[in-house]
Amino acid sequence: MKTNKNKLNIKYILASILFLCLISKTYGFEFSLKLAGGLSFINPVNLNNIHQDWKDLYKIDTDEHLKWSFIEGELGSLKNSFDLEGELVYSLNPRIAISIGTGFIFSELNPKNPNFSIEKTINTYEYIYPMKVSAIPAILSGYYLYPLNNRFKVYAKAGAGFIWAKYIDREGRKQLDNDNYVYYSTQNTKARGTMLSGALGLRVESEQGINFFIESSFRKTNISNFTGENKSGLIGTLYFFDEFDSDLEFWQSKFKILSQEPSGNSFRSVKKAEIDLSGFSVKLGIIINF
Repeated sequence: MKTNKNKLNIKYILASILFLCLISKTYGFEFSLKLAGGLSFINPVNLNNIHQDWKDLYKIDTDEHLKWSFIEGELGSLKNSFDLEGELVYSLNPRIAISIGTGFIFSELNPKNPNFSIEKTINTYEYIYPMKVSAIPAILSGYYLYPLNNRFKVYAKAGAGFIWAKYIDREGRKQLDNDNYVYYSTQNTKARGTMLSGALGLRVESEQGINFFIESSFRKTNISNFTGENKSGLIGTLYFFDEFDSDLEFWQSKFKILSQEPSGNSFRSVKKAEIDLSGFSVKLGIIINF
């Protein structure tokens, strides 16, 4: 049944592309496929603070034990994302175009390397706290193109739409001589938000119908209302807060799935978790004309 549905979807997509091509030929519109890839510079401050506080809590705990030693590792921070983008572009005239696009945004923190190690009385343990954020946008955009000469055009683009995001984190540790980490905490969540985007680019045209471009762009998207499930099977909302550890006298920033909003003297700055994927990017790509 699923195979038949997949075949129908493929046939529908191919038929839609053929129909758009026929329209473009009949009415003189130019229809093209734009593909791009690049790197974005982002700064999700709350995620980086959570990661730092997690390390600091273990360091303070280690200092409380005279026979333990804290060994620095590679903590890192989320500051880049890898972006892929595809657009169907309709040129209404030589200077005006509209498009509908989607893509994939991916950023990951420390998937393999230990963040730090603690040498205890008998064994040494390595600790890791990988985080992963991915998102799929759907954007409607408008273009204005200005020709410099027969081969080069500069353009400006602005768009708005929706974005579907996933956030996953895990906390794990292993003995130094073991191969695999044991993850004692996992969280898997998702959410939907809105996105605004803008770009400036340079398009290089060729006679073969395949053109090239370089583009600098900016997106604004702050995604909230994440829901999901943790390792113990609890389904709820992802909250961001500071929790007080009375034994170590330390306020720790956390992302945590809970069935209801936490309250009490041990919590402060409680709100629904947000992940800011806004940032500046540089992309390279090709444009295929039909």
